[in-house]
Amino acid sequence: MTSKGKARLRAWVLLATALVSVGAGVSYAQRVRRVLHRPIPGDVPLEEAPNEMPAVPPSSSQSIARAMGAQSSASSGSNEPPGEVQRPRPSWDAPAREMDRQTRSPPNAQLRYTEVFTPSVQPFKRGTAHDMVDENGRMTTRDPSLRPLTVGEAAPTHWTGRRRARFTGDLLVELSSSWATPVPGVAGEQRVLQYATNNGESVQFLSDSAGNLFVRGMQPGTVRLTYVLEAPDFAFAVVDPPALRTSEIAARVPEGLRPLVPQWLEAKARVVLERLRLNSDTSFQVLLDRLVAHFRAFRDESLGGQGADLYTELALGGVGACRHRAYAMMLTMHALGIPTRYVGNEAHAWVEVWIYGGGWSRVDLGGWNVDLVANDQQSRPQFDPQIADRFARPSSYQNQFSSGGPNGGRGGDGGTWVDPDASASMDDNGAGDSDGGASSPRGANSSGGRSGSSSGGSSGGASSDNSSAGAVRSGGSPSQREAIEPEDDAPKAPTNIAIASVLADDRAGFASGAGFARGSMVRVVGFVRDVDGVGINGLAVELQLVRNGRSVQGLGTAASAADGRFEAHVLLSGGLEAGEYELRAATPGDARYAPSAAD
Repeated sequence: MTSKGKARLRAWVLLATALVSVGAGVSYAQRVRRVLHRPIPGDVPLEEAPNEMPAVPPSSSQSIARAMGAQSSASSGSNEPPGEVQRPRPSWDAPAREMDRQTRSPPNAQLRYTEVFTPSVQPFKRGTAHDMVDENGRMTTRDPSLRPLTVGEAAPTHWTGRRRARFTGDLLVELSSSWATPVPGVAGEQRVLQYATNNGESVQFLSDSAGNLFVRGMQPGTVRLTYVLEAPDFAFAVVDPPALRTSEIAARVPEGLRPLVPQWLEAKARVVLERLRLNSDTSFQVLLDRLVAHFRAFRDESLGGQGADLYTELALGGVGACRHRAYAMMLTMHALGIPTRYVGNEAHAWVEVWIYGGGWSRVDLGGWNVDLVANDQQSRPQFDPQIADRFARPSSYQNQFSSGGPNGGRGGDGGTWVDPDASASMDDNGAGDSDGGASSPRGANSSGGRSGSSSGGSSGGASSDNSSAGAVRSGGSPSQREAIEPEDDAPKAPTNIAIASVLADDRAGFASGAGFARGSMVRVVGFVRDVDGVGINGLAVELQLVRNGRSVQGLGTAASAADGRFEAHVLLSGGLEAGEYELRAATPGDARYAPSAAD
């Protein structure tokens, strides 16, 4: 290591018997041997499942019968439900998702989407949701244990006075007496009104902390499952976010919903929020409006690869598909203490934000402008949320299939809505009825879709508060490089950055001075000072591994303290080749100080 800020690391390939077993991208704290059949806290034993299927009101029975078709067999030809069979999954095996860097759509790309609901919620079928990010930046489920849902249970009290929409799902499900099987949903807040199986088998509905929906059967086997879901209007679009400071909202979040924020995220999010001229004192309305406008303005281009960590690159880079936007917004909101979920399916991803005084609301950020090809989409009425989208709609967003723009169609089914105080029984306009309104044609290429949360056309009220510097633009060309106002041209003071020490992370149990194992944690300490040697507070410091003059891994971002000191605990990739690497540090500067790098 030199005083000029470069340090040489040797990433040794260690045998599994040395120190700890090495796993690509998995930290020491997560290398825990799983024990089969271990109990899951909060999970409900199968024997507590109902022995009989709940009674189904006659009108609901008719809706379910229409969805299932005249034949009861799951292999009934044209009456067979769409998609593949849903398979069981161990309760504790909550899927973790590591975000990729493929931010540009491939040539001639198409996204294929399978709808299972009537009316269609395309492209917002709720597949898998994540409500936490772990210490390695991967999204996962905060609590994978499953709680039972009572079929036909009364609506929550905060739904009172809200209109509700109903949907009938139809699909093939493999049941297991040991594991629950994930099934699609329609919203972050929903309840199960009724269900039926083709063979009369009883099932139990369950949910985890991210609102993922599951079923479990008394007898193993594959059945055709038809189920009726109901959701409130605010689940499909943000309605009247409170005009409180973001910090006040965070303080009122119930204990069980408060985001669990990794230490590394706090420093990185501070950098992102500073660039966007937002903080915890910003009005929650303004913060939400500006963040949505920022991420909706992203472009379909390749990621710049500036050596920063992936979150920072995505949050400030201005490029990315729907999954990249949703990932970056979820992490940003979590750092502010606001519960936010990443939700997606095979074709699209978005976020759900917890709104104080309301509940979980969908926020669509857009994605690639490519064709969306769906199954039998012209045969289903299209759900229309009938709630105006309050957020800015940049031109780049309006051209995307989730926005209802040129690449999408406009459907509608007013008959799916019920009165706020309607009972749990289905009426003549219940889910599954297609006579409440027909979907308009989508075009000969069978591509496109109708937005859920963004169906209202023009913005219902993006913030017009331009009194503070750096207001997010509410429109603009896709060629714009950033969604924030440019910095002023005032001269900036120079900075010096240096790395003081690079050691194996004590928390990982590694001995210093013996090289570094790939997949291990490394503690990096350094300083950012001005020309007089005085420490600079609050500057971002980006770390990266370099070999033969080429960056091979972005390690993350730290923030300097009052004395200019920065410290980061970074993870060396499990895919590094054995050899020597340079550890480089750089700062992008801020409004006061110029960018600089260790030389």
